[in-house]
Amino acid sequence: MNLKSILNRFPVQAALVALLVYLATLSGGATVYSIALTAKLCGWDYQPLTGQPLFWLLTLPVRLLPAGWIPLALNLFSAICAAATLGLMAATLELAVWNRPLAVLRGWRARLPLALGLIACGLEFNFWQSATQATGESLQVLLLAVAVWCLFNYRATREPRWLQRAAFVWGLGMVENWMMLATLPVFVVVVLWLMASLFLQRKVRVIQFRDLAGLALAGLAGFSIFALLPTVNGLWPGSPLSFGGAWWSALREFKGTVYNAYISFMGRQPLALLVMLVFFLIAAIPLLPALIRMPNKGPQTFSSWDRYQAWLTRMLRTASLLFCLWLALDPALGLRQILWDKFSLAMPLLSFDYLVGLSAGFLGGNLLLAMVGKGSRRRRWKRDEPRVLSGLATPVFAALFALVLVGLLLRNAAAITLPNRQPFSRFGELALKNLPPGGGVVLGDDPARLLSFQSAAARLPRREWLAVNTDLLPRPDYRRWLASRFPGRWTAGTAPNLLTPEETIAALNALAKSNRVFYLHDCFGALFETSYLQHTGLVCELKKYPGPAIAPPAPPADLVQANENFWHAMAPQMAALRNTCAMSNPGRPGLGQRICSRLYLKPTVPAQGYLLAQWYAAALDGWGVELKRAGKAEAALTRFEQALELNEHNLAALVNLECQTNMAAGKKLSLAGVPALASQFDSIDHFYSFVLASGPVDEPAFCYLMGMMLRGFAMPRQAMQQLDRAAALAPGSPAPRLALAGLYTACDFHEKAREAIDSIRRDLPPAVLKTNYVDVDLGLLEARLCLSKSNLPGARSRLQSLLNEYPGDPRVENRILDAYLGSSDVTNALRLIEAQLARTPNDTQKLNLQAAVLMQAGRGSEAVGILDHALARTNLPGIWPAHALAQISSKNYDKAESELHKLELAGTA
Repeated sequence: MNLKSILNRFPVQAALVALLVYLATLSGGATVYSIALTAKLCGWDYQPLTGQPLFWLLTLPVRLLPAGWIPLALNLFSAICAAATLGLMAATLELAVWNRPLAVLRGWRARLPLALGLIACGLEFNFWQSATQATGESLQVLLLAVAVWCLFNYRATREPRWLQRAAFVWGLGMVENWMMLATLPVFVVVVLWLMASLFLQRKVRVIQFRDLAGLALAGLAGFSIFALLPTVNGLWPGSPLSFGGAWWSALREFKGTVYNAYISFMGRQPLALLVMLVFFLIAAIPLLPALIRMPNKGPQTFSSWDRYQAWLTRMLRTASLLFCLWLALDPALGLRQILWDKFSLAMPLLSFDYLVGLSAGFLGGNLLLAMVGKGSRRRRWKRDEPRVLSGLATPVFAALFALVLVGLLLRNAAAITLPNRQPFSRFGELALKNLPPGGGVVLGDDPARLLSFQSAAARLPRREWLAVNTDLLPRPDYRRWLASRFPGRWTAGTAPNLLTPEETIAALNALAKSNRVFYLHDCFGALFETSYLQHTGLVCELKKYPGPAIAPPAPPADLVQANENFWHAMAPQMAALRNTCAMSNPGRPGLGQRICSRLYLKPTVPAQGYLLAQWYAAALDGWGVELKRAGKAEAALTRFEQALELNEHNLAALVNLECQTNMAAGKKLSLAGVPALASQFDSIDHFYSFVLASGPVDEPAFCYLMGMMLRGFAMPRQAMQQLDRAAALAPGSPAPRLALAGLYTACDFHEKAREAIDSIRRDLPPAVLKTNYVDVDLGLLEARLCLSKSNLPGARSRLQSLLNEYPGDPRVENRILDAYLGSSDVTNALRLIEAQLARTPNDTQKLNLQAAVLMQAGRGSEAVGILDHALARTNLPGIWPAHALAQISSKNYDKAESELHKLELAGTA
């Protein structure tokens, strides 16, 4: 067979046309969906690929290319697989058992049904998207297409080798495609049914055991590719896995796949399983007559009832065809959307799209054949049908084909093309432009942003930048991988132990000594107690604080201008992103939108565009905060507005914009939102996730709550920065300045503490100072300040003045008592406790506390008497251990041993 005859075949032509379409819309690099697989194949991920061995094997030549070309080459491989799948679909439909020979439809009409199935599958959004991105799903559905094509060839030729090929390919597919693994019983049933039907038609000999054994061996031979990756990962010199570890990891992953496919999903998600079965049956049942049909030995004449049945069958086929075409439009009531909306299951379902395309082509072809076909059976009752129906069949079908084609192009072409023209690596390319020459280290806590940067850095002629995931840095295998991959940059050692947080910070500081270090996003943490971030376009440079300064210095004028120029130059790209994201947010509904609403066709979601917009918006928000704190309010307002235009769900930019607008209008800010914020941000991890996704917030309530959280986690410098900012934004609220003065005192910033205390007394009227005991807080701070200066008399005098000012107030007395105990002033502590017990002599908690203080003062015998009095009033369990300790303190060891023994027997020791 020469090349011309091959090119004249419709399946080959269909595959070539599909390849041209996919090449025209191909992504130029890695995408948000393909980056995980691409990263493993390119070596950006320190963990090797443990699944998809056939994909790994077929793409081995691709990895001989320069690293920057590999993502494009992998996308091209996916396009070839998808085009081959559509070519096989056309070949499969040509082999189908039609109601009448397909040749009855002469010329181009014979190709219309096949083309309808091809566009229903090939232009469906998810299939088209996978064809232009290296997700590995195109190869998975190609294996299914090959297996189905082999089954149809067996039915047509009755040669057993086609069944063996189908079994071999199905074995391959079970390793690559979870759907083929889950539907193995279905494949076995179809094969047995096909063999039995051909035997009943006397077209094959008796089925023997060796035939079934041969099929099983063929399937096992295909499945044996499973051993490829664990063997390679275990023997490869640079692999982080040992041979046994690689096999254990592969077996554990495959076990998880089997468990999810057969036990977890089927056993724990019965309703989701039912939904999947219904949709797959709808897609697969129309294909059964295409593969298997028993001989028709019925009468050759047709009664009225026969004609009624024929028309009913046509109506059902028409309804099924329209349903398949509706599914090809990816409606809101489709299988993917139902599984996600109702069960939160995101599943690769290209196999379902393939079956829908096959069914659409077969159903459409049989309907067209029924209307225009000519045969002996047709001539017996054609007088009972209007001749006009036969004449209109082809134009109506052609119009349906054109309608589906235009509908799929209008719905999906822009949704595929626009995101692919904004590659995932674009963020990394812009980040690289902001980095200085000479190389260094780029840190990040967001794996997606790091992978975007790595995909862009791979195109550089030299490996200058080391990208480090700080979350993985404590792992010894990750550090070994860094050392082997970047021997000239990695200087933090390869210790075999899991690093503690302190050791991780030390490793990062070691990197900063010999490299310029940048972050891909705003963040906070222990590292930033000695360093701060300075925005440089999309990235932030890690810099050391100048001396003992608490706050970072304001950005220099030239850096501000450079950043502003960068964001001005970004305007066209941000506009393109806004247009991409606007596809899923239509404005006023027109006729087309109303039709789509009636058909439950929601706009496609440009996930990659949203992700890039989210990253740019977070960077804009961070730069806006830096501008605002540098006193450039108008420029900051512009950046907050741009961030919200890119990502309307960026809460940080929204809060910052509202805060800046209120400040410009002269409105006073307060801490009124602290309780609501505290209910949402109940941990420092929530704060961190929020800042990572949206950027920092410069609003008094947020700054105050974050400062208090950082203070609790022993990050005083960052806590002081946040509290100082809260105090500056809400000068009428004393809480931030009180907390700030306390931190100043604890960190030995005595002058700043004194200034803060004096400013509160100076700025707030006496009535406000009395509210919520603000003056008591100030007095306690003054006492602590005296103690920090070793001025014990001054501290005692200040505490005594508070007692005189609030005589008998238990809240004030308890706080002063804590101050006495904190400074080891046992004498005044006992005096205050005695005064409280004089008012409430039977307060067991105070009695217990008095005994504890007496023991601290070495007066154990007095403590025993106090506790005897307490035990005479109550039998609380907590008093007995204290009583035994008091006996020890008074050196009554025999009594103490006896009491401790009793407590041990009672189970309260």
